[in-house]
Amino acid sequence: MKKMFFYLALCNLCFSALGQGTAYITKSYTFSGYSQMIRQYNNNPGQHVVYFTDTISGRKGYIGITDIYNMIRYVQICHDCIIRDIDVFGDSAYFCGQTFANNSVFGWVDLITMTVYFDSSWGLTSLDNIEVYRDATSNIRIVGYGKLVGDYIGFDYTVPTSSFWYYNLPYLPRDLTLTDNYSVFVGDCSPAGITNEIVIQTLQKNLAFPPSSYMPYNTYLLGTATEEEPYKYHLRVVDIGNDYIATLTHRYTNGSGIFNMVIREYDVSNASTNYDIPMTASYHSQYSYSAIDFYDFQYDASNMTYTVLQNYEVSPSSYQDIVTRIDFSSGMPTSIYSDHLALPYQVMKSMSLSDSAMYVVYGYDVTSKANVFWKDSQNSNVPGGCSNYDYMPFDVIPTITPIIIEENSVWRNMNLSPNPISAYTSSERILTICH
Repeated sequence: MKKMFFYLALCNLCFSALGQGTAYITKSYTFSGYSQMIRQYNNNPGQHVVYFTDTISGRKGYIGITDIYNMIRYVQICHDCIIRDIDVFGDSAYFCGQTFANNSVFGWVDLITMTVYFDSSWGLTSLDNIEVYRDATSNIRIVGYGKLVGDYIGFDYTVPTSSFWYYNLPYLPRDLTLTDNYSVFVGDCSPAGITNEIVIQTLQKNLAFPPSSYMPYNTYLLGTATEEEPYKYHLRVVDIGNDYIATLTHRYTNGSGIFNMVIREYDVSNASTNYDIPMTASYHSQYSYSAIDFYDFQYDASNMTYTVLQNYEVSPSSYQDIVTRIDFSSGMPTSIYSDHLALPYQVMKSMSLSDSAMYVVYGYDVTSKANVFWKDSQNSNVPGGCSNYDYMPFDVIPTITPIIIEENSVWRNMNLSPNPISAYTSSERILTICH
């Protein structure tokens, strides 16, 4: 009861603040848990898919569907596991990860019936990242990367036939995206002791297996003797349409305390013919203080806007979970702005795009462990009680010429068969905290 009065007091402060903030904050209290991931449910407008774990052990995983305003309906998908990625395709939420016994986890939830399909018998030690698409023969295909004993692998899995093909990656994968015609892996060469360099490798979609063993990749030297990039190997990639992609990194100038966010764009349209992936544009924005990490990187093609969920220092010793938007709809911006919550003790973990060019950020309340949903509700920069703002400059920097590394890969295959498991569906109400 004391907690409820506390949150009502916060709500009153929000409404009495000068102006109205651009955030809409809701919470679900009945089942407290550690929020992990949120994904847009395109087949059901206004709905999102979330993944969270219990607060007692952190070993029970749940996938839920929510409109973030009224209700959340969820089902337990595993026990003693860590889910590392979720991709919603059609009316299914595909997930991957590993058990606490270091066996890989793969499965999906039918979002209509809430039936769970689960398999931990692949013989891998982990599955870390997946993307789902429908191929030219209308089969559901899943590409991704994971770990087999001590080696990282890339893989292609066809759901109807349970056919699984994989190959060893000669670099450490950091992220993955799909374009119109390619699966695009990005990573670095840190296992070989190489810094200041990133890797981009493509796998053509709709391939008949086994594909060609010739799989070159492109490397890009980003940093210098005085500049570390990607800083602490922070690297994200996103599809921006028409077989173009963009990467997101941090750059740190050694000994200066200067941090930059860097976005670079690349053309992968000819990656299967001449294997060249030219960098077409490069931008940077300097932070006022230190930068910590990126959590999500999204692009809205209809509005030509990048959206980043990250954590950085907005004022000395004040580190905030922040949403930064870079809007190119009117040309290249000269400055960019960020939103962060004015409410204390809210930890944000993941972000999804939503309807009407908005975003939804998912996290939890540190005190109550209630699931927290933060939705952008306006496009105007009006200070209010729900959120605050920060501004940074934005500018062009030189592009970098890639080096093509020739690589021959051996594809191997195995057959898999995820099975349905019994699961009980629960639901709970969501309450508005601030708007």
